[in-house]
Order: sequence, then structure tokens, then C-alpha cells
Amino acid sequence: MQALSTQAAFAVEHAKLMVKSAVIQEMHHRVKNNLQQIASLVRLQTHFSKYATADQALNDTLNRILAIAAVHELLSRDDLDTVSIKKVSEQILTATKQSVVAPEKHLYTRVDGADIRLPLNQATSLALVINELVQNAVEHGFRKLDDGRIHIQLDIAGSDVCLTVFNDGEQLPDGFDPAATGSLGLRIVTDLVRGGLGGTFTMQNRDGILATVRFPYEGLA
Repeated sequence: MQALSTQAAFAVEHAKLMVKSAVIQEMHHRVKNNLQQIASLVRLQTHFSKYATADQALNDTLNRILAIAAVHELLSRDDLDTVSIKKVSEQILTATKQSVVAPEKHLYTRVDGADIRLPLNQATSLALVINELVQNAVEHGFRKLDDGRIHIQLDIAGSDVCLTVFNDGEQLPDGFDPAATGSLGLRIVTDLVRGGLGGTFTMQNRDGILATVRFPYEGLA
């Protein structure tokens, strides 16, 4: 009995070590992927953007890193495999209001819809997309306005995730094409939605600006 007990204890410890090793390897893999994604964003920012000051460039970079960090924070608290996009959206809205919105501006923000959970890769890409759309709304939609609202809606439409980001700020110019704009943020959104999420991205005037992102939902696979 003692021998069996000792063998069982060794087996349990061995299993724990194997699980711990697998978790550590997965963590290293995730960190590596996200550092590569951050490097790609900084590289794109360096070659593509036109900032008036270094502070603006650094602030945009910081917000993109914080969007990725929000995903990992929720991942560590909730689940090792999936992330609540509703919670990520709320964190991004809060961070944007604190770091980008000027004190004299009053923006009402809210997140509605389904509490969709996505795997890490999709969640990270979508967090960056949400961050860019919210920042774009603040910087352009409310550039000359001091009051307004930003509304994020999350839904499952058939086998797709549907994200809309609406703001009631200044409308888009006639014939606006987000894929052809000189905005780095919208370039990042277009690349992530089409390349990373395999979806579609549109922007249109709807008593303000309505940005719509739609892509296949891996949770239904």
C-alpha cells in the first residue's frame, strides 16, 4: 500500500509539472505573438502616420498596448481560453475617456448587446479594432463638439459576430472610403478586420457615424 501510495504521489507531481510546463509554454507563445503584433503596429505607425508631436504618437501607441493588455487582464481573471468582449469594450471606453477626451468635453458612452466570448487571437484583434474606432470617434467626430455619445453594440448575427460603434459627432464627407483614407487608425482597422478576422468593415452616416464590423464567430465552430 505504501509503495502504491508513493507511486501515486509521484504520478500526481509528474502530472502537475507537465500541466505547469504546458501552461508556461502557452503563456510564452501568447506573449511572443502579442509583442510581435505591437512591433508591427509601431512599425506601421512609423512608416504611415503623420503626427504633429511625439506626444501624440506615443499616446496612440500607449492606447494600443493598453487595448491588448485589457484582453490579457480579463484572460487572467476569467478564463484561460476566452475573453468577454463586452468587458474589453467597457475598459477601452474608460481608458479612452481618461487619456484622450479633453476635460471640457462631455461624452456619454455605453456598451450593449450579447456578452460574446472570443478566443485570444480574435479577442486581441477585435480589442485593437474597438480601440481605433473609439479613438477615431473622439478625435474626429468630436473635434469641434463638446458633447455627444459613443455607443458600442455587440450581437451574434447567424454565424457571425456583429460589432457596431456609433457616435453622434460630425458626419463623414461625401464619398468617404475607410480603406482609402490617410488615417492610420482606420488603416489598422481595415487590415485587422480583413486579414486577422476574415470579416468586413464599413462606415456610413446615420445621424452621426456608424462603423460596422462583421466576421465569423469561432465560438460556433
